[in-house]
Amino acid sequence: MNFSEILANTKRSGSTLTSPIPQEWTQGRTAFGGLTTALAYYGARELTDETRALRGAMISFVGPTTNEVTIEATPLRSGRTTSSIRAEIKSNNISATEAIFTFADLRSDSKIHHSPPASPAPTSPVSDSSLEVMRPNFPQFYNNFEVSPFQGMPFSNAKQPDISWWVRHRDPAAHNSLEGLLSIGDALVPAYGTAMREWTPMSSMTWMINLLTDTATTEQGWWLLRSTSDSAGGGFTSQNMTIWNTSGDCVLMGRQMVTIFG
Repeated sequence: MNFSEILANTKRSGSTLTSPIPQEWTQGRTAFGGLTTALAYYGARELTDETRALRGAMISFVGPTTNEVTIEATPLRSGRTTSSIRAEIKSNNISATEAIFTFADLRSDSKIHHSPPASPAPTSPVSDSSLEVMRPNFPQFYNNFEVSPFQGMPFSNAKQPDISWWVRHRDPAAHNSLEGLLSIGDALVPAYGTAMREWTPMSSMTWMINLLTDTATTEQGWWLLRSTSDSAGGGFTSQNMTIWNTSGDCVLMGRQMVTIFG
């Protein structure tokens, strides 16, 4: 089941949505975090009819998510320019993912401007046909994506925990939707995985993101994802995350806490 089919099979009953979690979208004993984030956002939109642009989100991956989930959304506040909505995903009637989404349109009268980081990649799979495109078969959810590594490889004993890959959905219907972008934003192996020698299980715990545009679009579905780790110890690593489109525009920045089981 591809990403758009999951959304198409998400059904509403009163104030709750029910969505399938196909086995091919899992990693270990839980669903891929990008998928649950996208479902939480989809639920926040569908259940509240919010129309303003997504500006930011704070996500906590509370517990495992399997088989089928329910999604509930609660408006926390709606002001003149901004609104906040809490979305909860439950698995087996137990909280699995908690998210707070902030919605606000860009203001044209703002006099403050500071450019975000420039893209480190001079070309993309759209502009350079020589770039290798592959479909990793591990973790399992990677079967839903195509990737073109730009910098860094998992478990390569790298000196610096830094990884940048071009990633896109195999599902064309997900190429330019915000749900598609959110579901792909957590697709990289955590940055610290590049500094390790061998496969070690890892899992996202929290994810905070800021959207830098009202309309996140790219060519042929390709997004450049970069993750860098600024600290690690005691079984946890803190990392920065950035996403650019094929035009080199920075569209998303974030922070994430990841637990390392090894």
